[in-house]
Amino acid sequence: THRRRFIASGLGTALSLSLPAFATQAPGEVLRFGVISDVHQDVMHDGCERLTAFVEAMAREKVDFIIQLGDFCIPAERNRAFLEIWNRHPGPRHHVLGNHDMDSGFRREQTLAFYGMESGHYAFDAKGFRCIVLDGNDPGGTTRGYARHIGPEQLAWLREQLATSRTPVLVFIHQPLDGTGGIDNQAEIRALLEAARVNDRPAVAACFSGHLHQDYARLIGGIAHVQINSASYV
Repeated sequence: THRRRFIASGLGTALSLSLPAFATQAPGEVLRFGVISDVHQDVMHDGCERLTAFVEAMAREKVDFIIQLGDFCIPAERNRAFLEIWNRHPGPRHHVLGNHDMDSGFRREQTLAFYGMESGHYAFDAKGFRCIVLDGNDPGGTTRGYARHIGPEQLAWLREQLATSRTPVLVFIHQPLDGTGGIDNQAEIRALLEAARVNDRPAVAACFSGHLHQDYARLIGGIAHVQINSASYV
Protein backbone atom coordinates (compact mmCIF):
# COMPACT_ATOMS: atom_id res chain seq x y z
CA THR A 1 0.00 0.00 0.00
CA HIS A 2 1.37 3.39 -0.95
CA ARG A 3 1.51 5.93 1.85
CA ARG A 4 1.27 9.69 1.78
CA ARG A 5 4.32 11.37 3.25
CA PHE A 6 5.63 14.79 4.05
CA ILE A 7 9.12 15.89 4.95
CA ALA A 8 9.72 19.19 6.73
CA SER A 9 13.28 20.47 6.59
CA GLY A 10 15.06 23.11 8.65
CA LEU A 11 18.67 24.01 9.33
CA GLY A 12 20.07 20.81 10.78
CA THR A 13 16.67 19.16 11.38
CA ALA A 14 14.28 17.06 9.36
CA LEU A 15 11.02 15.28 10.06
CA SER A 16 9.27 12.59 8.04
CA LEU A 17 5.79 11.24 8.78
CA SER A 18 3.75 8.68 6.89
CA LEU A 19 -0.05 8.67 6.69
CA PRO A 20 -2.54 6.16 5.28
CA ALA A 21 -3.05 6.63 1.57
CA PHE A 22 -6.02 8.53 0.19
CA ALA A 23 -7.62 8.13 -3.21
CA THR A 24 -6.15 11.43 -4.42
CA GLN A 25 -2.57 10.39 -3.74
CA ALA A 26 -0.11 9.84 -6.55
CA PRO A 27 1.95 6.69 -5.89
CA GLY A 28 5.23 7.50 -4.19
CA GLU A 29 4.53 11.24 -3.98
CA VAL A 30 6.18 13.08 -1.10
CA LEU A 31 5.48 16.63 0.07
CA ARG A 32 8.74 18.36 1.07
CA PHE A 33 8.76 21.79 2.69
CA GLY A 34 11.11 24.01 4.65
CA VAL A 35 10.23 25.49 8.06
CA ILE A 36 11.93 28.29 9.97
CA SER A 37 10.73 30.16 13.04
CA ASP A 38 11.55 33.03 15.39
CA VAL A 39 14.35 34.71 13.46
CA HIS A 40 13.66 37.94 15.44
CA GLN A 41 15.30 40.17 12.89
CA ASP A 42 14.72 43.32 14.94
CA VAL A 43 16.89 42.16 17.83
CA MET A 44 19.27 39.84 15.95
CA HIS A 45 22.50 41.30 14.58
CA ASP A 46 22.91 38.65 11.86
CA GLY A 47 19.29 37.80 11.02
CA CYS A 48 19.89 38.47 7.32
CA GLU A 49 22.72 35.96 7.22
CA ARG A 50 20.66 33.33 9.03
CA LEU A 51 17.69 33.79 6.71
CA THR A 52 19.95 33.72 3.65
CA ALA A 53 21.39 30.37 4.74
CA PHE A 54 17.89 28.94 5.09
CA VAL A 55 16.56 30.28 1.78
CA GLU A 56 19.60 29.10 -0.15
CA ALA A 57 19.46 25.64 1.43
CA MET A 58 15.76 25.24 0.63
CA ALA A 59 16.32 26.36 -2.97
CA ARG A 60 19.01 23.69 -3.35
CA GLU A 61 16.66 21.10 -1.88
CA LYS A 62 13.89 22.14 -4.29
CA VAL A 63 11.25 21.94 -1.56
CA ASP A 64 7.59 22.36 -2.51
CA PHE A 65 7.21 25.45 -0.32
CA ILE A 66 8.80 27.30 2.57
CA ILE A 67 7.00 28.71 5.60
CA GLN A 68 8.13 30.90 8.50
CA LEU A 69 6.26 30.45 11.79
CA GLY A 70 6.33 34.01 13.11
CA ASP A 71 8.44 36.48 15.08
CA PHE A 72 10.01 37.32 11.75
CA CYS A 73 10.22 41.14 11.63
CA ILE A 74 8.14 44.24 12.26
CA PRO A 75 6.85 46.13 9.19
CA ALA A 76 9.52 48.85 9.36
CA GLU A 77 11.19 50.16 6.20
CA ARG A 78 14.57 49.08 7.51
CA ASN A 79 13.38 45.47 7.18
CA ARG A 80 12.67 45.65 3.44
CA ALA A 81 16.05 44.09 2.65
CA PHE A 82 15.37 41.27 5.13
CA LEU A 83 11.99 40.55 3.54
CA GLU A 84 13.58 40.58 0.08
CA ILE A 85 15.87 37.74 1.15
CA TRP A 86 12.76 35.67 1.91
CA ASN A 87 11.22 36.65 -1.42
CA ARG A 88 14.25 35.36 -3.33
CA HIS A 89 13.12 31.80 -2.78
CA PRO A 90 12.06 30.55 -6.22
CA GLY A 91 9.05 28.55 -5.01
CA PRO A 92 5.91 29.25 -2.95
CA ARG A 93 6.49 31.16 0.29
CA HIS A 94 4.12 31.43 3.25
CA HIS A 95 4.01 33.52 6.42
CA VAL A 96 2.59 32.93 9.90
CA LEU A 97 2.09 35.93 12.18
CA GLY A 98 3.97 35.91 15.50
CA ASN A 99 3.26 38.07 18.51
CA HIS A 100 6.46 40.13 18.06
CA ASP A 101 5.65 40.94 14.42
CA MET A 102 3.46 43.80 15.71
CA ASP A 103 5.99 45.24 18.18
CA SER A 104 6.88 48.94 18.32
CA GLY A 105 3.23 49.95 18.07
CA PHE A 106 2.51 48.44 14.65
CA ARG A 107 -0.98 47.11 13.96
CA ARG A 108 -1.68 43.65 12.64
CA GLU A 109 -3.02 45.13 9.40
CA GLN A 110 0.30 46.90 8.81
CA THR A 111 2.27 43.69 9.23
CA LEU A 112 -0.08 41.80 6.93
CA ALA A 113 0.35 44.45 4.23
CA PHE A 114 4.15 44.43 4.66
CA TYR A 115 4.28 40.65 4.21
CA GLY A 116 1.80 40.74 1.32
CA MET A 117 -0.86 38.75 3.20
CA GLU A 118 -4.59 39.26 2.81
CA SER A 119 -5.36 37.67 6.18
CA GLY A 120 -3.55 36.20 9.16
CA HIS A 121 -5.46 32.94 8.71
CA TYR A 122 -5.68 31.23 5.35
CA ALA A 123 -5.33 27.87 3.64
CA PHE A 124 -3.43 26.53 0.65
CA ASP A 125 -3.06 23.13 -0.99
CA ALA A 126 0.21 21.31 -1.66
CA LYS A 127 0.66 17.81 -3.12
CA GLY A 128 -2.52 16.36 -1.67
CA PHE A 129 -2.44 18.19 1.66
CA ARG A 130 -4.64 21.04 2.85
CA CYS A 131 -2.34 23.41 4.75
CA ILE A 132 -4.15 25.60 7.30
CA VAL A 133 -2.42 28.68 8.71
CA LEU A 134 -3.85 30.02 11.96
CA ASP A 135 -3.35 33.44 13.55
CA GLY A 136 -3.00 33.29 17.33
CA ASN A 137 -3.06 37.06 17.74
CA ASP A 138 -6.80 37.66 17.90
CA PRO A 139 -8.01 40.03 20.64
CA GLY A 140 -9.84 38.55 23.59
CA GLY A 141 -9.05 35.57 25.72
CA THR A 142 -7.92 35.31 29.31
CA THR A 143 -4.22 36.18 29.14
CA ARG A 144 -2.58 39.52 29.77
CA GLY A 145 0.17 41.01 27.62
CA TYR A 146 0.58 39.61 24.14
CA ALA A 147 -2.54 38.05 22.62
CA ARG A 148 -2.61 34.24 22.56
CA HIS A 149 -6.12 33.68 21.32
CA ILE A 150 -8.15 32.48 18.34
CA GLY A 151 -11.44 34.35 18.19
CA PRO A 152 -14.96 33.25 17.16
CA GLU A 153 -14.69 34.37 13.53
CA GLN A 154 -11.47 32.46 12.95
CA LEU A 155 -12.85 29.42 14.78
CA ALA A 156 -15.88 29.37 12.47
CA TRP A 157 -13.53 29.60 9.48
CA LEU A 158 -11.44 26.71 10.85
CA ARG A 159 -14.54 24.53 11.29
CA GLU A 160 -15.47 25.19 7.68
CA GLN A 161 -11.97 24.34 6.43
CA LEU A 162 -11.94 21.05 8.33
CA ALA A 163 -15.46 20.14 7.26
CA THR A 164 -14.79 20.72 3.56
CA SER A 165 -11.27 19.34 3.21
CA ARG A 166 -11.07 16.13 1.18
CA THR A 167 -7.37 15.64 1.82
CA PRO A 168 -5.26 15.29 5.00
CA VAL A 169 -4.46 18.50 6.85
CA LEU A 170 -1.32 20.18 8.19
CA VAL A 171 -1.71 23.10 10.61
CA PHE A 172 0.78 25.96 11.06
CA ILE A 173 0.59 28.48 13.92
CA HIS A 174 3.04 30.60 15.91
CA GLN A 175 1.87 29.89 19.48
CA PRO A 176 1.61 26.16 20.19
CA LEU A 177 -1.54 24.16 20.82
CA ASP A 178 0.11 21.44 22.89
CA GLY A 179 0.28 22.77 26.45
CA THR A 180 1.20 25.74 28.62
CA GLY A 181 2.51 28.93 27.10
CA GLY A 182 0.44 28.59 23.95
CA ILE A 183 -3.00 29.58 22.72
CA ASP A 184 -5.32 30.22 25.67
CA ASN A 185 -8.30 28.41 24.09
CA GLN A 186 -6.18 25.60 22.70
CA ALA A 187 -8.33 22.83 24.21
CA GLU A 188 -11.26 23.94 22.07
CA ILE A 189 -9.09 24.08 18.96
CA ARG A 190 -7.47 20.70 19.60
CA ALA A 191 -10.94 19.17 19.97
CA LEU A 192 -11.87 20.51 16.52
CA LEU A 193 -8.67 19.20 14.97
CA GLU A 194 -8.95 15.77 16.59
CA ALA A 195 -12.58 15.34 15.55
CA ALA A 196 -11.97 16.17 11.87
CA ARG A 197 -12.25 13.26 9.45
CA VAL A 198 -11.43 12.62 5.79
CA ASN A 199 -12.80 9.39 4.31
CA ASP A 200 -13.51 8.14 7.86
CA ARG A 201 -9.88 8.66 8.87
CA PRO A 202 -8.39 11.35 11.15
CA ALA A 203 -7.85 14.38 8.94
CA VAL A 204 -5.13 16.33 10.76
CA ALA A 205 -1.67 14.81 10.58
CA ALA A 206 0.45 17.44 12.33
CA CYS A 207 0.53 20.91 13.82
CA PHE A 208 3.74 22.98 13.55
CA SER A 209 4.44 25.90 15.90
CA GLY A 210 7.22 28.14 17.16
CA HIS A 211 7.17 30.75 19.94
CA LEU A 212 8.76 28.68 22.73
CA HIS A 213 12.26 28.41 21.20
CA GLN A 214 12.38 24.67 21.78
CA ASP A 215 12.71 21.45 19.77
CA TYR A 216 10.23 18.69 20.53
CA ALA A 217 7.36 16.64 19.14
CA ARG A 218 4.33 15.43 21.09
CA LEU A 219 1.58 13.10 19.95
CA ILE A 220 -1.73 14.37 21.37
CA GLY A 221 -5.06 12.91 20.30
CA GLY A 222 -3.43 11.25 17.32
CA ILE A 223 -1.91 14.51 16.03
CA ALA A 224 1.83 15.21 15.98
CA HIS A 225 2.49 18.62 17.56
CA VAL A 226 5.93 19.71 16.36
CA GLN A 227 7.68 22.64 18.04
CA ILE A 228 10.31 24.38 15.87
CA ASN A 229 13.22 26.01 17.69
CA SER A 230 14.20 29.62 17.13
CA ALA A 231 16.59 30.17 14.22
CA SER A 232 18.38 32.81 16.29
CA TYR A 233 18.40 31.77 19.93
CA VAL A 234 18.56 28.47 21.85
